Amino acid sequence: MIIRFRRLSIAKVLSAVVVAEVAVNKRPGISSLHRQRGAVAVFVAISLTALLIGTMLAIETGRVYTTQRQLQKAATLAALDGARVVSGCSSGSPTQTLLNTRVSSSLAANGFGAANGLVTIAQAGRIQTVTTASGVQQRSLATSSFSSANAARVTLQVPFPQQFIPLFRTGGTMRASATATQDVLGSVRVGSGVAKFSGGMVNNLLSGLLGGNVTLTAADYTGLVNTNITAGQLATAIGLSVTDLSDPLKIATKTPILSSALNSLAGALSGSVSNQVKDALLNLAGQSTNSAPIQLGSILSPLGAVAADVPVLNLGDLVQALAIASRAGSTIQVPVNLDAAGIAAVKVFANIIQPPKLSPLGRPGATQASTEQITIKIRVEIGPLLTTLTNSINLIAGTLNAALKTLTNLLGLLGLGIGLPTIDSLNLPNIGVDVTIAPAIAYLDRIDCPRPGVALGLPVAGLSAKTGLANVQVGTYTGTATAANPMILGSAPLNLLTIHVPKCTGLVLLGACVGSHTVTDVPVSLTLAGNINVSSTITTLKDVKEFTVLSPQKGTIPPVYRANGAVGTPTVPAASGTNPNPQTVSSATSVTLSLVKPAPNTQGLDLTNLLTAVTNIVQPLLNLVNGLASSAINPLLSALGLQLGTATVWMDTVTIGQPTIVTTAVPPVTP
Repeated sequence: MIIRFRRLSIAKVLSAVVVAEVAVNKRPGISSLHRQRGAVAVFVAISLTALLIGTMLAIETGRVYTTQRQLQKAATLAALDGARVVSGCSSGSPTQTLLNTRVSSSLAANGFGAANGLVTIAQAGRIQTVTTASGVQQRSLATSSFSSANAARVTLQVPFPQQFIPLFRTGGTMRASATATQDVLGSVRVGSGVAKFSGGMVNNLLSGLLGGNVTLTAADYTGLVNTNITAGQLATAIGLSVTDLSDPLKIATKTPILSSALNSLAGALSGSVSNQVKDALLNLAGQSTNSAPIQLGSILSPLGAVAADVPVLNLGDLVQALAIASRAGSTIQVPVNLDAAGIAAVKVFANIIQPPKLSPLGRPGATQASTEQITIKIRVEIGPLLTTLTNSINLIAGTLNAALKTLTNLLGLLGLGIGLPTIDSLNLPNIGVDVTIAPAIAYLDRIDCPRPGVALGLPVAGLSAKTGLANVQVGTYTGTATAANPMILGSAPLNLLTIHVPKCTGLVLLGACVGSHTVTDVPVSLTLAGNINVSSTITTLKDVKEFTVLSPQKGTIPPVYRANGAVGTPTVPAASGTNPNPQTVSSATSVTLSLVKPAPNTQGLDLTNLLTAVTNIVQPLLNLVNGLASSAINPLLSALGLQLGTATVWMDTVTIGQPTIVTTAVPPVTP
């Protein structure tokens, strides 16, 4: 606020009075009494003038102060209402239109709706703390998109009040501003939950990820899944402060080693979890031989401003995410034994394309959790079967040739010109299967603040989910199955062997062909196919309205709520059927593989015995490949917390603070 006064030179007025008095005193013939009366009159005039000026100054200053105070009050109340919009704690996603509407309503309610010449600027952004050269920390608003904003700033500008008395210069403006924030935060989970920690495939998967030999029990995994960690414990485990957890840059630049992170987790949780959970973490840390740094920003979203004792993540989710992130961008072999003696050697690999993204407490509209993106690579090496088939088919071919010799000679004598079939050497390539799954995503769309008479005075959370895409590729590859060698894709059948049937087109004399002849090939092949019919769709879920209060409002500390049905500690009641938690979108779709033997065209020659013998030998390979979905692919997906065509979403924790003023500093005028 800038107030400009007209300069009133009191010194000049007094100087003039003194000069006048001297002049009067120098006049001849004027008595001393008259001179005294004249001096009094002058001093009275001066006093009245000063009194009038002081009165005018007090009046105008009071009016300016009152107007400025009212303007600041209106900006403060409007900023608080704007913070409720930006925080997402209102109906509808935060937008500039919704912010402007709410600010206008607040101004109107406080008598500034129709103020003459009022200019209103409503902005959304993030609170930033800047340290000045003198070491003083100042908080201000850095404007940003609504997807990342956590505060609102309202700046008001009105013309300078109309003057009763023209004491001040005319024109000019008065400005007031306020910046407010509200912490409305929530967390969600996505995946198959506790089910993913069942069966031996989990140990196999973690053994491949950690590079050791993991042998945890089902009770160990259940203990991990049933434990939630607080903001303070998370910060301690990854070597940051709770405040740092809200800084995307500090999360992104923190890169711990997996074994160190697991050991730190065990230390941070010591005294608050069972010895079994602590020992499980230490066991995993001891098995880890992977020294690659983990990019924490790839699995953790920034945490909102919460107290250190607020539960923010599930321990089981965090452990698995850390293990997967430690192998991001690489291919690991999963130590599962699917070899079939005398048939084929089978190796399973996992190519980690993108680790899962966990959802600590964050803003509605900007908070989401996702599963990992991964490709499961299966390589079937046919070496053992190849030798068996070659020997068996050569034997069958020899027997067939002897059995058909008499028949073919007879056919030749009859002039039919059918020669003796011959069989090529077996040519069966190795088989490869790649199953790629894109992430399933859970979205926290909104949080409605508790209201009397609505949902028993508890918050209401709005969720949606997106199922992941899936793709299957099948083909052949060269080399051995000890590495995930790239495949040669193609839909053509895999040639097993070829039967050559000669036929004489010239003169047949005593069973011998004189002149030209043709050879008709009868291929015996295998067809390998894979299919997943999964589309990616976003589905709006039912509102979650059942919460349990973990901690009530304590002074400035906001209350914490946990959705009924959430897994972990502190435990809460199960959700009801009308407000389910978790919720599952779509239905599970399993990958299907088929290795089939098409019926060959035998050119009219009876090759039933030969084809039956070949089928009997190849059938174990057919069974092996056709069972890969149930024996390897689906169990591995379950161990990874993935479900094809399905997204299971949990609402977890909510905390809602009151809107608070961060600063009333007026931002500089933009040119």
